[in-house]
Amino acid sequence: MGSRAQTQFLIVAKNVAMTIAGLAMAVTPLALWASPTLTAFYWVLTTCAVSCAVVMVLAEFGPEEAPSPRPHSDRAELPPELTNLLQNRRELSREDCPELRGYVQGHLRDPRKSADD
Repeated sequence: MGSRAQTQFLIVAKNVAMTIAGLAMAVTPLALWASPTLTAFYWVLTTCAVSCAVVMVLAEFGPEEAPSPRPHSDRAELPPELTNLLQNRRELSREDCPELRGYVQGHLRDPRKSADD
């Protein structure tokens, strides 16, 4: 198994283990209430304690998930200088802003043109 595939497998295994342990902890109050004997009561408490320990250990030492890529957006972040320039202009004078026009022409694509052109 490759390193990337192994990391993905470990992340999935961690998520499954934490989900199972979380479900065991969520069911614990009902199981404690419905315990017919003292032995069952202690088994439920032990299961909850082990589940809690598993969650804590996996959260602290388990493999880290890779950050998900940002979804593609048609929005672009303007440089801070251009943002300050636009904020300091009045609304009607923004039409005559060659700095913005130059930035848009140099950095952004025309949405009317398809990607195949």
